[in-house]
Order: sequence, then C-alpha cells, then structure tokens
Amino acid sequence: MLMNHRFRRARAYHSLCFFILLAFGPGAGLGLAKTQAQVDLSGKKVLILHAFERTTPANEKTDLGLRNSLDSGGIGSKNQFFEYLDLLPDPGPEYRKRLSQLLRMHYSRHKIDMIITPYNEALQFLLDEGRDIFPDIPVLALYMSPGIELPKTNRRVIEHQVYYHMVETLEIALKLVPGAKHVYLLSGVYYSDKRLQNQARQDLEKWEGRLEFHYVSDMSLEQMLTKVSGVPPGSIVIYLSVLVDSDGKTYTARDALQQISRVSQAPVFGLYDILLGYGIAGGSLVSFKFIGTRAGELVLDTLRGINPPENISRILDVPSVPMFDWRQLRRWKLSESALPKRSIVINRELTPWDFRYYIIGALAFIMAQSFLIVALLLQRRRKRTAEESRARAEEKYRNIFESALEGIYETSPQGQFLTTNPALARMLGYDSPEELVSSIRDTASQVWVDPNGRANYLRLLDEKSVIRGFETQFLRKDGTKFWV
Repeated sequence: MLMNHRFRRARAYHSLCFFILLAFGPGAGLGLAKTQAQVDLSGKKVLILHAFERTTPANEKTDLGLRNSLDSGGIGSKNQFFEYLDLLPDPGPEYRKRLSQLLRMHYSRHKIDMIITPYNEALQFLLDEGRDIFPDIPVLALYMSPGIELPKTNRRVIEHQVYYHMVETLEIALKLVPGAKHVYLLSGVYYSDKRLQNQARQDLEKWEGRLEFHYVSDMSLEQMLTKVSGVPPGSIVIYLSVLVDSDGKTYTARDALQQISRVSQAPVFGLYDILLGYGIAGGSLVSFKFIGTRAGELVLDTLRGINPPENISRILDVPSVPMFDWRQLRRWKLSESALPKRSIVINRELTPWDFRYYIIGALAFIMAQSFLIVALLLQRRRKRTAEESRARAEEKYRNIFESALEGIYETSPQGQFLTTNPALARMLGYDSPEELVSSIRDTASQVWVDPNGRANYLRLLDEKSVIRGFETQFLRKDGTKFWV
C-alpha cells in the first residue's frame, strides 16, 4: 500500500512537470503550428527503426512519448510501426542481410510516409541496408552524436542531437556534497559512452584546479567497481554511460549503474531520467519521454507540410528536470533543503499527514457503505450465477473440443503447438495431445511439408483475418504425408 502511494505521488509530479513543459517549453510553437494547419493524417504511416533492442529503457520512454503524440495527431496505432534492430554490438553483415530481407518482406505491403531513426546506428542501417527498401522517405534522425558528420544521402534527413546537462548536474551535486574535492566520471568504451566523456571534459573544464577530476573509462566493469568502492571522503560520482566495457561486455545503462551504486563509497549522480530509482541520487535529468513527445509533434507537422525550424535540436531539447530519489538522499545523508526549487523527489517515505486525504475519504466511505451492503450482496449473487454459467459453457466447449472428429489446434506465432485435440494427435500419428505438444517444437519444419507454407498461410491470415478452403500437406510422425 505504501509503495503504491509513492508511485502515485511520483506519477503526479511527473505529469505536472510534463504539462508545464508542453505548455511553456521550447516546443510550444509546434503545438501552435498544428492548430494552424489541420490536415487529415489518418492514412499516414510512420516507421520507427530503433537501433537497439526493445527492452532498452530509453527506447521504452521514447516510444511512449511518440505514441502519445502520434495518437493525438490522428495517426492511429495500426499505422505506427516499431522495429528493434538490436545492433549493439555490431552483429555483422549476415545478420544485417537477413534483417533487411525480413523488413523488405514485411513492409512490401505498406507505404511508409516518414521514418524515425533513434541513434546513429539506425540511420546508417537505413541508408545502407534499407536504401532500396525505403527509398526517398524523409527521416527524423533522433539522438545523433554531436561531431559525427551526417552520412551523404539524397533523401531528406532532419537531424536531432541530444544535449546532456552536465554543468547543472555537477552544480547540484556540489550543493548536496559541500566541500567535495574529487569528482569521478564513469563511462564505457562504446562511441556514445566516449562522446559523453568528451562532452564532460569540455563542459566541466572551468572547474579544473578547484576540483580533481577522475575519468574512469577504458576499464572492465569489475575494475570500475573496484575504483568506486575505494574513493576517498569528499567525493562525487557522476555516471555518464557504460554500454560496453573494455572487455567488450555489453550492458544496459541501468544494469551497470545498479552494480556501481551498490559498491560506491560516494553518492552517484546521473544525466537522464531512466536512471532514477536505479541507483543515482539525482541530477538535472533529460527526459526521453518528453523528447519522444516533441519528436512526434515534429513528425505530425512535417507530414502536414509545415517546414521544421532550422535548429531542430533546440526544439527537441526540452528543459532538463531536477529529479531525485529520496532513498539515495537518505542513504548519503543529503539535505533536501539544498535541492533546487521545483525539484521532483520520488520514493519519499510518507508521514501520517500525507495520508490526510485518504483518512477523510475512508471516513466518508464508512458513512456511505451501509447504503451499499444490500447492493453488494445482490451483485455477489449475480456474479456467482454468471460464474456458474461460464463454467457450464467452458465444460460444453471442452467436450466439443475433445470429441470432435476434425483436428483442432492452436499455435504460438513462433510455430509451437499450444493446444491440440485428440483427433489431430491421431491424424499426426501420436498417442495423445500431450505427446504431440511435447514432441513438436516448430510446426513449420516438423508438420508442414512445405516449410514456407506456414509463412504463406500467416500472410493470408494477416490480410484476410479468416481463411476458408486452404489446402496443404502435413507430415505424420512416421514421415508419411497427407492432405489437410
């Protein structure tokens, strides 16, 4: 119960900050432009080609913001296509070739109107392997690395570079740790890790001489853990990014951070909101969700024919938000009075005063519940009747399924049997449905005579929803063929 209250409170703070940024942030002009040119975008299709895997926290936050904007602009979810290329580390030419073949097959039926490519790797893949699959489609290139020259192409590319607020984060850290003399900055060896380290060296140069900076990089994660576990008193740790360490091991930003935070002998600060709650005390944090929201608005305006402003990075670089984890503040005995004004603090431990509205609501509920008792009893009776009816219907269906002469089955999208009836088991030469399900791992190669037949069947099913009269050959357990 207490944890739920914390999450609800944090969510309320996030929502308030989000609406303020939408109303007054640098992208407010985009919303005004939309009201000036109402164009039906319901038929437009947008493809988001993510460089990394689906579960990357930055991808999840960016996608959430994009979906919200595109939905509100009239581009429904069925016209939003999200692909996750998983290009970290570089998987090699064979993987890229197969990936491009898969994309070609899938998107031959769709006319894409605009493509979004978060990170350099996704844009490069599009311009190389995807140049014939998606020719001449305009691109919004998100999170491009500053200093990297945009690849040459004839297509329209709108470039965005994300800026991390290191100066503000260090200033906050110095207020929370007064008298700090040592600053440890942790980064990996991936190009984006090194880019953040280079930015830190430039942005924090004015503190050279007053503070002793230690750039902890070109190490394995184990060596980094040893380093931060022995920092002297009066130290600050700033976690930049560790996607790949010197041993070539890959990590998500959160996974590496959690290990570092557990052993660190100094408070850890960060640069982006996906780390909050996973080991950083806080900082002036960039929000990937807010950037995704701005990017979605920019895509809508582009599809309406509104030319984007020249400085796209400034439009998409929404203001950073001072955000902190109360548990880390308490762990390191950092004073909340030193936090910037309008800071967001999550995971705060609640006091009885924080529950005052709940107490008032509970009293009101107790006063009203006497009038609801009879209604609840009636509802319970109706529910019991409905459950009994449902149980009878399920039993009836089960009997039909088990007794049917026709073979009936259900498979996963990957081709594994989920359920089969006895008739299908007999047709395929198995003693029971259980033996059939446990024996077959891939129906396309073990049951379908033509391994491509199942893919064609799924394509037809995707196009028509219902298929009748489809004929093909299946293999029995003994290898003989028969028509179904």
